[in-house]
Amino acid sequence: MLYDAGRFAISVLGWRYIPNVLSQQLLPWLHRLYQALTHRRPPAPGTPAYQNHRKWIYTAIVFGYALYTFWNAIVSIGPNYYELLGVHPMTDISGLKNGFRAFAKRHHPDRAGPDSETYFIHVRNAYEALKNPTTRFAYDRFGAEALDWKVITMGEYIQYGLWEIATNYVANVCGVIFWNRLVPRSLAFWNYVLLFGALAMELLFVLSPSPSQSEVSFSSWVFSNPATPSHANLFTLLWPQWVAYQHVNLLRSLTLLLSSALYQVVPNVFPPSSETLDDVSVSKHLATLQTVSKKINQEVVATLHTDLHACHGESTGTTPSVADFYNIQPITIAEPVKLRLQKEVSNMVLEELLLRQNGPLRTACEAAIVRRGRRNMAGHKGSPVERPAMPVKTPSGKADILDGHFAGSGPPLVLDANSVHTRRRSVSF
Repeated sequence: MLYDAGRFAISVLGWRYIPNVLSQQLLPWLHRLYQALTHRRPPAPGTPAYQNHRKWIYTAIVFGYALYTFWNAIVSIGPNYYELLGVHPMTDISGLKNGFRAFAKRHHPDRAGPDSETYFIHVRNAYEALKNPTTRFAYDRFGAEALDWKVITMGEYIQYGLWEIATNYVANVCGVIFWNRLVPRSLAFWNYVLLFGALAMELLFVLSPSPSQSEVSFSSWVFSNPATPSHANLFTLLWPQWVAYQHVNLLRSLTLLLSSALYQVVPNVFPPSSETLDDVSVSKHLATLQTVSKKINQEVVATLHTDLHACHGESTGTTPSVADFYNIQPITIAEPVKLRLQKEVSNMVLEELLLRQNGPLRTACEAAIVRRGRRNMAGHKGSPVERPAMPVKTPSGKADILDGHFAGSGPPLVLDANSVHTRRRSVSF
């Protein structure tokens, strides 16, 4: 446990400082090489190009350090008892005996000398452990430390081993929670995914049946299973002599490696937004949104009352209103204006529905709009300020120009010369 904690601390420190230091040292040197080869000035510090160069150099260093860490994890896993005896993990008891006899002929102290006594005793103890089916079962899954557990049956070994696994992963989860509290990260979810994925694969392999009990195991899809010698997967192809506990140790190292690399690469390749949505920022944005909405509301009300001021006068038989265009005040709508507006809105809705139809109703409506537009222009010649004539397509698909008004484009838009507002009129207006 202390060894694992020390290895974790060294790994965290290495991942925290080594990529940063190397990228700071290599970037100026690579920029000098770039200038010598291309005869171009390297990007200045602080520019987007400089940041991109530093980002990709940092990422390359992280991947290189990850490969080194992975290779170091593989090398640190020592040989198992089967490799010491020179036999395959699938071998039976007779194969173990033959392997130990061949080993004793080469390394017995009477032949190899007294210096080989310690090594010979170690291998002999390994042979004694593998001869017993129960201790062999425990060794394959939990390693040499399982031989020191004060248990007897396979069930007790499994129970004790599962307790050790649970303790290890609970400690890892607590470490992740503490690290995310200390240095908040947005990648905590993927760290938990890695941990629980590793836990699931470790349980699959530890709980797989022994070679004498089954021919196929679900865990053999992920790890090399001694019960399936003909089944080839990544682990059996790369390390055919390894047993379960060695794969588990490599899996734990790989999980730590991926977690550290994830924390280092992703924030640099995809930097988070500099803006944080804390309470102060949210309140500031809400205040800005409230101010903008008030301004919009004021503009809408001013536009509406500008039109209402223009509706009062001789055309509606009401008293003309006096309004300052730059300071529009709300107006009380006169009753004749209300009736006129209600009729106008009703006619506009009816015309819109007719124009959406196909057949004679739509054709008659378009013709009425054209005739009404011509009469309006003839009756107010010189009074309205006409718009520039531009060809547009009518609802029926034909382009037409009508004295500055587009035939079929809807009710005429007339700008009254005595007021500053635009009014949409229906055919009945």
